Amino acid sequence: MPDRNRLDAGETRDAADTEEALRQALADRERALDAIHRMAEAVARAGDIQDIYDRALDGITEALGIQRAALLLFDPDGVVRFMAWRGLSDRYRRAAEGHSPWPATARHPEPIFVPDITTDEALGPLRDKILAEGIRALGFVPLVYGGRLLGKFVIYYDRPHEFRPDEVRLVKTIAAHIAVAIGERQLEEAARAREEANRFLAEAGAVLSSSLNYWEALDNLTDLVVRHMADWCVIYVQEDDGLIHRVAGRHTDPAKTDLLREFMAETIDPDSDAPVARVLRTGRAILLEEVSPESIELMADGDPKMERLIRELGMTSAIAVPLTARGRAVGAFTVISADPDRRYGQEDLQLVEDLAHRAAIAVDNARLYEDVLAANQVKSDFLAVMSHELRTPLTAIIGYADLLAAGIGGELTPQQRQQLDRLIASARNLLRLIDEILIYSRTEVGREVVRPETVDIRDLVKEAARRIEPIAREQGLDLEVDIPADPVYASVDPAKVGQILFGLLSNAVKFTEKGKIRISAHGTDDRAVFHVTDTGIGIREEDRERIFDPFWQVEPATTRRRGGAGLGLSLARRLARLMGGDIVVSSEPGRGSTFEAWLPTGEVER
Repeated sequence: MPDRNRLDAGETRDAADTEEALRQALADRERALDAIHRMAEAVARAGDIQDIYDRALDGITEALGIQRAALLLFDPDGVVRFMAWRGLSDRYRRAAEGHSPWPATARHPEPIFVPDITTDEALGPLRDKILAEGIRALGFVPLVYGGRLLGKFVIYYDRPHEFRPDEVRLVKTIAAHIAVAIGERQLEEAARAREEANRFLAEAGAVLSSSLNYWEALDNLTDLVVRHMADWCVIYVQEDDGLIHRVAGRHTDPAKTDLLREFMAETIDPDSDAPVARVLRTGRAILLEEVSPESIELMADGDPKMERLIRELGMTSAIAVPLTARGRAVGAFTVISADPDRRYGQEDLQLVEDLAHRAAIAVDNARLYEDVLAANQVKSDFLAVMSHELRTPLTAIIGYADLLAAGIGGELTPQQRQQLDRLIASARNLLRLIDEILIYSRTEVGREVVRPETVDIRDLVKEAARRIEPIAREQGLDLEVDIPADPVYASVDPAKVGQILFGLLSNAVKFTEKGKIRISAHGTDDRAVFHVTDTGIGIREEDRERIFDPFWQVEPATTRRRGGAGLGLSLARRLARLMGGDIVVSSEPGRGSTFEAWLPTGEVER
């Protein structure tokens, strides 16, 4: 029969052991919950997102009483990256970087635990490296936020370990805290990154639109890029010679300016394997998250000098994107990091592509503008030459006609004199049109020069009225002149003011069939102001600015009854603005128009 006292003592010891185990479990739970609470507070106080990773990992190791752990996140391509770790060797991390240490369940939404690695075959080729690290058990706990799997945290043990239900609940609680902290911070940083990207693109747009000289605009753009996101950058354009030229570039290190200049002096064969050449051929961007020696060799296209320059300029990560406008690649844009800690990713690529799109439009617009300027120069040169060639014989015609009118060749009959007067009037009108074209062509290419003189503006008004009076009288129009009794002095170019006033008067006469034309002038403290008013056909509101466009006519060319090249008003406004003034019009259809021309009086010499 068993000894009753011995049995009672055994039961007492078992009860004591159970009670002690319970107390220890409760103490462990309290310690773990306290560690989780401290971790949550620490994470809430974290600075950047890397600080969150580190504080979270400190909380994990404290809460579980372990020495080894890692925090893994998925990049946009789904590749696993070690964001923070404790107790792991660099050799192990390099072996596991870019791969899931649990390949079959990398995307599994539930925790995965391996109590004994030595008996588990699912780890594949990483199993030997994990064992070599002295790890015998591990667990993967998913980090889920907003239904999205952010990554996992991994806990490691150096001996086989049974994962108890209470421990599983604990690691799930830890994972929930970490996932919320990381997910919310990722959203904040993503919003901040979008805001910064939008500001950057807005600033880039302002830089690109600041000049129609695209060389200047692109140079300003490279300066902006190296201030925000690159150590150096280069813009490429395929020129008419078929080669790819480096047209703009900038480096953050002033000491490398000469190296960059030497690098940019070389051209690229568009048929080569260089990344920029491939970008131009395919129209597709290239992202080099990590630049390899082979990549540098391709960029150098087998040229040892270029390879040396690239290495000395520095390149650890790079992006090359096409500059595409109107469906064709007009160039390429590269941004380069020389900092080993800065690697470009998909978000950077998207930002650079947005920037390149804006730059391509600017390049294309600037080229179109230059083409227009070149065509305009050809047109202006042609007009100037032809006008000069026409003016010379026309001046001779008018001169001989004046001799005939003066009776040098003998007395003229009344009928001959009438015909001669008409010939002279037509010749002078043609000469005026030629002069308008000459002046217009000079103003268009910036060759017209202002020659100011101190004059009494009343004299300019009287001279313009004298010239227009015969034409107005012939059409049965009254001409009124309203000028001050006292002199009004101004420092202006008298020839140009005369051209303005005659142009406004000629326009008034042309579009007034009956009634009167009135010209007036007065001075203010800093302006000379002229008004030309008519009782003509008036101008529709939608045409009040168009009438100043060169060669624009109120009436269609095929049906108009009034002559002229359509340059008078355009030339008058150009000359007024050339002298620092302007011309504006007020009008009502059927009730006439009033043109106001004003000019700064300048410094008057008395």
